[in-house]
Amino acid sequence: MSYRVHQIDDDYLERQRKKDKAAVKYPKCFKTAVDISKVNLPVVKEWITDKINEQLPDDDIVIDYLYELLQANGDQPDIRGIQVQLNDFLGQDEARQFCEKLWKLMISAQDDPDGIPAEILEKRKKEYEELEKKEQVPAKKEQVPEKRKTNYNRSTSKDGESK
Repeated sequence: MSYRVHQIDDDYLERQRKKDKAAVKYPKCFKTAVDISKVNLPVVKEWITDKINEQLPDDDIVIDYLYELLQANGDQPDIRGIQVQLNDFLGQDEARQFCEKLWKLMISAQDDPDGIPAEILEKRKKEYEELEKKEQVPAKKEQVPEKRKTNYNRSTSKDGESK
C-alpha cells in the first residue's frame, strides 16, 4: 500500500477552506455586510457568552475564539468562515442557527446609533419594567389563618351560663 503526502502550505489551506465553504449552505442574511466598528462589541460578547454557555457550559475557550474570529478581518468579519470554524464545536445545524442569529444581531446593531441590537434593547426594557413593577408593588404579607379563641372558663353550665 502506498500513501501520498501532500505538502501543506497556505495555498493548500486556502483551497480547503474554499471547498468547505462551498459545501455548506448559508442563510441569505450572510450576504449583508457588517461594519464591526459600528457594533457595541461588549454587548454582543455578552449575548455570545450566554448562547455558547447554553450549549457548551463553562467553555470560555470557544467564546474567546469566536470573539477573536469576529475581529480577525478588521472591520468586516467573515461570518461564513466563522460558521465553518464553529461546526467542529457545535455541529453543523447548531453552528448554522447560532451564526444566523449572531449575524442578524450584528446587522441590527450596526443600524442602531449606540451599536446595540434591537432584540437586546427590547429584552432589557422588559427586564427594567418588570423590576420597576416589583419595586412599586409592596410584598404581600403572608396571611396566617386566625386561631379560634378558646374558652378557658370551663365553669359554664349546659345552658351556656357561668356558674
